[in-house]
Amino acid sequence: MKQLAIALTLAVVVDTTLVRCVLVPATMTLHRSANWLAPPSLRLRVRTLRAQDAGIGV
Repeated sequence: MKQLAIALTLAVVVDTTLVRCVLVPATMTLHRSANWLAPPSLRLRVRTLRAQDAGIGV
């Protein structure tokens, strides 16, 4: 049982290191400005919320 716990801990550490420290930054570098694109429905919702906060009718 102790070996399983150690193996799972090691797997989580390796996965976290690989995914969060290597793959995500590399992917964001490759996609550059596309990282900040939002789907049209989300953009409309954000625009509506900003207008409501400012007190402007949309």
